[in-house]
Amino acid sequence: AAIEAARAGAHVTLFEATSGNGGTSALSGGEIYLGGGGGTPIQRAAGFDDRTEDLYKYLLMAGGPNADEDKVRLYADGSLGHYEWLTAQGVEYRNSYIAERTIEPSTDDCLIWSGSEDAWPFNTEARPCPRGHLPEVVGEMGGRQLVDTLARRALEAGAGAHFDARAIALVVDAARRVVG
Repeated sequence: AAIEAARAGAHVTLFEATSGNGGTSALSGGEIYLGGGGGTPIQRAAGFDDRTEDLYKYLLMAGGPNADEDKVRLYADGSLGHYEWLTAQGVEYRNSYIAERTIEPSTDDCLIWSGSEDAWPFNTEARPCPRGHLPEVVGEMGGRQLVDTLARRALEAGAGAHFDARAIALVVDAARRVVG
């Protein structure tokens, strides 16, 4: 959001409670579930044809009984666009696939099965397909690479950043514009 808002001319400031980009996202493996529309280039290269409806059904089930169907639909329908946007920002995904179940590979491989895609009851509602995409970095540092890449793009687009700073509330004017 910060990248696109800054590119559109908005005055954007990132606030981070910690001393660096990303908070807990930076501590994650950086895995993002992507697919649908025939699959990402990495899925297709590995021989998978991921249909949007299967991605939608899988994500809806994975989200549990309180999953927001409209948001899941929007995400599934735009998933290939998300992949293309991420790669356009400089997030690198290696064209590689790990065929066995894995959560956090110790390699820089990209496409993974987390395990539930081919397990009951998921496999009865959605055709199984590996959908976990990890940025190309060895070990569990994909989250760090992901947030640093996106933060760099936001700064290049003109956003500012404050670290060790927590945003508590937004100040809005009578026209409901954020002014502080």
